[in-house]
Amino acid sequence: MQIRPIREWNIVGRSKLWFTISIILISIGIIALIFNQVTMKQPLNFGIDFTGGVMMRLDFEKEANVAEIREILSKYGQGNATIQLDQKDKSIAVIRMMALKDSEDSDKIIADLEGKFGKVNRETLSVDIIGPTVGAELRRNAILTMSIALLLILIYIALRFKPKFAAATVLALIHDILVTIGVLAITRVQLNFPSIAALLSVTAYSVQDSIVILDRLRENLKFKKEKQTFAEIANKSVVETWTRSFNTSFTTVIGVAVLAFFGGAAIRDFTTVLLAGLIAGTYSSIYIVVPLAVMWEKKEERVIRSTTYSPTNVITGEVKEQRRAQKQEISGGAKTEEVKYKGEPQKSKSKKKKARRR
Repeated sequence: MQIRPIREWNIVGRSKLWFTISIILISIGIIALIFNQVTMKQPLNFGIDFTGGVMMRLDFEKEANVAEIREILSKYGQGNATIQLDQKDKSIAVIRMMALKDSEDSDKIIADLEGKFGKVNRETLSVDIIGPTVGAELRRNAILTMSIALLLILIYIALRFKPKFAAATVLALIHDILVTIGVLAITRVQLNFPSIAALLSVTAYSVQDSIVILDRLRENLKFKKEKQTFAEIANKSVVETWTRSFNTSFTTVIGVAVLAFFGGAAIRDFTTVLLAGLIAGTYSSIYIVVPLAVMWEKKEERVIRSTTYSPTNVITGEVKEQRRAQKQEISGGAKTEEVKYKGEPQKSKSKKKKARRR
């Protein structure tokens, strides 16, 4: 089976396939959200930042171990707590967990931990309780932050390119967020403030990738030929930037995947959201943004008659060989004429010398 060159791919022409894949992924996420709401009374596994809870800072006599701390917390139904150890001094631990059922449970947890890692320094001990009111305010702030980011992106791209390009980019970003939230619903990874930071990072990364493709589309529109449709130019722009988008995203995804699998529980929430968002963002910037822009064009501009393009400002190998041969012929002819020209005076001089001798 021979794989067609990337420049001959018909990405825009198969837009219905890409839209169908996106609808299926989003639908699976929505079903997972509904299932979680019915069975667990929460669509997502909201962390302490949104639901309220307890944060402890403990300074033990001995070095602590995350696995052993989690084992003790599991006895009190806090197996999903976030545990962080100080990198310089591993006897210092910061524990973030959900609200405790009994107010005395915090004292019991500290006592059990002291039995494992030695006494806790009471002078540096801190136990902070985050109420549900604060959690609700943080949730509103998170939604407001995402909304402002999407609005600013919409305004920027509308001014920089075209309003329909801006609308397509924002719809692609909403697609990325929905897909990522679906992954959170399926995996039950905690949604906390680091997760919101990861979503914002994904938004910026996806927009940057989309802008590269839209910028190429705008440049190609300047050199539009009479018989070319908007869909053909759009497809040409996507395939010309496909390799760049894939290579950039693939290397980033590898780095984030390593962190997700080997980085530990402390950053797993952040890296899981980032990994899912990067994959969704790369897919949407290539297969969603430009096809959406084409879909909003006139019917006659949505036709693709050919996917074989002659790249702008690109010289093929055959043309280079032809030009090199022509230069060699021209330079070779010039050298022979120069040799003839130089040889004639030398012949005339030798004839004159022979005549004098005679």
